Amino acid sequence: VLDRKNKTVKVVYNIQPGEIFYVNEIDITGNYESRDYVIRRELRFSPGDLLKRKKLFRSQSRLYRLGFYNAVGFEPKVKDENELDIDVRVSERFTGQISFGAGYSQLTGFSLFTSIKKANFMGTGDTVGISLSLGSDYRNNSISYLHRWAFYKPVDLGFDLYDRYVDYTTFVSEKRGFSPTVSYEISEYWRTGFGVAFQAGKFKDIDNDAPIRIQEQAGSYSIFAVFWNFNRNSVDNPILPTTGSDFNIGVKVGVGNRGYYKFYTSYAFFLPDKIFYTDWVFSAKARYGAIKAMHDKILLDELFFVGGDFSVRGFDYGMGGPYDENKKEPLGSKQQLVFNFQLSHPIAEKFLWGYGFFDLGKGYNGGNPFKDMYYSVGLGLKLVTPMAPIDIYYGKVLNAPDGVSDSRFGFVLGTFF
Repeated sequence: VLDRKNKTVKVVYNIQPGEIFYVNEIDITGNYESRDYVIRRELRFSPGDLLKRKKLFRSQSRLYRLGFYNAVGFEPKVKDENELDIDVRVSERFTGQISFGAGYSQLTGFSLFTSIKKANFMGTGDTVGISLSLGSDYRNNSISYLHRWAFYKPVDLGFDLYDRYVDYTTFVSEKRGFSPTVSYEISEYWRTGFGVAFQAGKFKDIDNDAPIRIQEQAGSYSIFAVFWNFNRNSVDNPILPTTGSDFNIGVKVGVGNRGYYKFYTSYAFFLPDKIFYTDWVFSAKARYGAIKAMHDKILLDELFFVGGDFSVRGFDYGMGGPYDENKKEPLGSKQQLVFNFQLSHPIAEKFLWGYGFFDLGKGYNGGNPFKDMYYSVGLGLKLVTPMAPIDIYYGKVLNAPDGVSDSRFGFVLGTFF
C-alpha cells in the first residue's frame, strides 16, 4: 500500500508453509562393487526421518569423500501423503592401482617393482596395499590395511608394516617398522586419531665427504613413537574440492636413542566465486611444523624437507630449506612454514581443470621464518582419470639461492590440497 502523503510503502508478506515429507524407503542403485551398507552408513537420514535439504547435501559430500564414486545423486519419489522414497544413485569409479616393471635411476640403480593398492576392497570400504621392490641398491617392501567402521561404529583401524633399504651416493639407510592406528569420528565434521610406531634401523657406509648432518646419523637406532591428531573436514569433494575447509593438528613423541618431540598443523579452505557466480575456485593452505631432539640427534626421516611437489613448487625436493652448498643436497630442517594459494577453473568440468598458483615457504632451524622466505609462481593442469587425479605443472622460484635450480615441471599422482 502506497502512502504518498507520508512517503511510505506498506508491504504485506503472505507466507504459505510448504509441505513436509518423511523418508519412507531408501533404495540404492549403481553400486556394482560397493555393498549397500558402505553407502547407507554415510547417509545422514534414515527411514522415518523428516527430510531436510541440508541432510541430502551432507550425505552427498560424505559419499564423495570416500573417493569411490564419480557421481552421487538423490531422486525423491512420492510414496504416500507426506512420504517419499529416496533413490540413491551412485556411479562407481575405478579404485584399484596395479603397477609392475623394472627401472633404473641414479639413486636406486636397477630395480624390479610391483605395487597393488585397492580402496573399497571387495566392496567393503576397506583399503589394502602391497608393495614389493628389489634392486642391487634398493629395497622397499610394505603391506598396509585400513578397516573402516570397526564394530559397526565410526571407528577406523589400520596398520602399516614395512622393510626399506636404500644405498644413497654417500650413505646407506635401512629400516624396518610397524605402526597400528585407530581413529574415531567424534562429531559430524571432527575426527581424532591415535597410533603407535615401532621402527629400528641404521645408517652405515657413510662417506667421509658426506654432509655433517648425514655423518651425525651414523649407527643403529630404535624408536618407539606415539602420535595423536585432530582433524576437522567439511570439504565437499576430495578430488575436486570447491567449498569447505580441512584443519589438522597433531603431536608425535618418539622415545629411544633418537628420541624427539614433534608438532604439526595445517589448514586449507576452498571458496567458490559467490560474487559473480563464475566457476572460479580460490584455494589456500598454511602449514607449520617443528621438531626437537630429546638427546643430541634427530632422526633424518622426521625432519622437514621444504620444496618440491607438495610444498614450494618450482624447487627440487627439500631445496627450500638447509642444503649442502657443495653437493647441492637437502639436509632437512627442524621447522617449516609453508603457504600455498591457488586459483582454479574448469576447462572440461569433472574432467580437466586449469590453475595458477603462488607458493611461499621456508625450512629453517630457528629465527624469524618470514625473513628470506622463498616464493614461487606457476601454472598447471589437473586431469581426473579413473585411476587417480593427475597434476601437471610448471613452477618458477622467484628468489632461489645462487646455484640452486629455480624451476621445474612437476607430475603429481594424487591431490595437492
